[in-house]
Amino acid sequence: MYIVGMFVLVDPDSFDLVVPEVKSLCSVEIKLMDQELGKMVLAVTSTSERQNKLVFDKIRSLPFVTAAEVIYFYRDDETETELGDLAEENDPNSKELQTYRSYNSIIHTQH
Repeated sequence: MYIVGMFVLVDPDSFDLVVPEVKSLCSVEIKLMDQELGKMVLAVTSTSERQNKLVFDKIRSLPFVTAAEVIYFYRDDETETELGDLAEENDPNSKELQTYRSYNSIIHTQH
């Protein structure tokens, strides 16, 4: 299982348009919102890093989202399998996924 915390900035004037879009995404929960400042904190729960990346990319691409950053990342290693890792190595998108993994590991080492 993966749990990712995200901080999202939204154009305050369009906040009401973005919230339903975020709520419609599977595995995404809005934890905090400040419409006046256009800020949201999201929790994403998924079964794979690939799913996390897809959700992250979807949120970043929503209209009126001005910024989205991962602020927390947790992985329960019991869900990882060697077969899944091998499949990712043969995937043409694995370089992009590896960049995402590296980005998350950098976040965790900076305190």
